[in-house]
Amino acid sequence: YGFFSSTGGVAVDQAGQLMVIYHAGDGEKEPQPMWISTSTDGINWTPRTQISQPNDEATNGFPAIAAGPVAGDFRVVWQGTADGNNHGWNTFYRRTTDGGATWSEIVKLSDRVDGAPYKSAAGYAFPYGDYLGLSVDGAGVNHVIWGEGASYNGPGGVWYTRGL
Repeated sequence: YGFFSSTGGVAVDQAGQLMVIYHAGDGEKEPQPMWISTSTDGINWTPRTQISQPNDEATNGFPAIAAGPVAGDFRVVWQGTADGNNHGWNTFYRRTTDGGATWSEIVKLSDRVDGAPYKSAAGYAFPYGDYLGLSVDGAGVNHVIWGEGASYNGPGGVWYTRGL
């Protein structure tokens, strides 16, 4: 179960607000929702807020976070399943422009069903390694890269998208 152990990321916006993203379950081998929390000083943190799909059976992991060009603008990506079966993984994206008070709808970035034998309408077979990255350029455009494949060991590939 170590491959799905908790991982996280942190970003700081233009006003100095911190936001962390991480995945964690409430018990051993339980589904792991994706959570965020914010702080203005790094000592006191808001209660965690779930930002992943609301299904109690979903598995999530490998988050990345970046701050946008203005205060309160944070973008997050992660990999997860919709139903916990681990056979329909996807890469998801959300954005907040008010420091985490509200969030955009979840956007599935891995929406192509062609290009590799491990892809289907349900998603890709498995994360290829634990590779996921998010960057926001000077114009505020997102750049996302992730690994997906037939299994953890491959074969797999690296996928990239930009925009949003």
